[in-house]
Order: sequence, then C-alpha cells, then structure tokens
Amino acid sequence: MRRTHPTLACSCPDYANFCKHIAGVYYLVASQLDDDPLLLFELRGLSRDKLQRELAKSPLGKVLSSAINDDTEAAIVVASSYYTKPQTVSLPKSLDLRTFWNGTQPPNMTTASSATIPAILIKKAGDFPPFWKSDTSFVEVMEDFYGRVRTKGLK
Repeated sequence: MRRTHPTLACSCPDYANFCKHIAGVYYLVASQLDDDPLLLFELRGLSRDKLQRELAKSPLGKVLSSAINDDTEAAIVVASSYYTKPQTVSLPKSLDLRTFWNGTQPPNMTTASSATIPAILIKKAGDFPPFWKSDTSFVEVMEDFYGRVRTKGLK
C-alpha cells in the first residue's frame, strides 16, 4: 500500500515516499533558505517588516533587528587552524593554594574580556521570564549579580 502525505502527492509512477520530484522541490527550497534564512518566516506568513517590528520589542530583538538592517559585512579573519593551540604560561615558583581558592588573584593571571553582547543568554529570557516571580527585572538582577562575581577578588 502506497502511503503519501495528505498535502504532498505526485502523479509519477515512483513508489518511494517521497518521490524524486518532491525531493527536488525540497532541495530547491533548502537551497533558497541557505541563501536567505528569513525566507522561512515569509513562507509561514510573517513578513520581514512585521518580524523586525516584533523583534524590536525585546532587548535581544533590538540587537538582532539592528543586525538585519546593518549592511556592513564583518571582516574575514584567516585562521591557521580550526583548533585553538594551547599556550604555555609560567607559574610562580611557590603558589599558596589557600590564597588561590579564596579568590585572590595570582599576579600572572588576567581577567576575562567583556562579551560582545553582555549577558546575551540572560537577556534572551527577557525582563520577566515565566519562572521569575519577583517584581524587579530579571535582567537587572542578573547584570548586578554577574558584575559582582566578575569583580570578586580583584580588590
């Protein structure tokens, strides 16, 4: 018994589910989506303008929306390898583990650099995610928390 998807049917005699004609259409659509990923939203009935307006309503969406409108291309940096090569770091002759684990920083360690979009995962959840039961903004609380953690032990 030949089974077909209710909305996908072909009159060719091929018994495979999906036939080469339907597979060809899928490959063509996939190729178009590779060239323009936002086409997926248009195929689902959401225009680009409406998508950008909806995105601009959230903090993360503002960043993404501005990236869509930005016509400048990022510079391509040539890498000699796909893998990060380990770098040797010289350690002090004596290292007090108690000092290390209590949070004071050894003199040869550097602090982490700031992210391009700080706290992007936190901002993605929005100011009042479903699990957040407080009246204060989740993003503000987490920014304060991360700021205190980042500077702990640097004084």
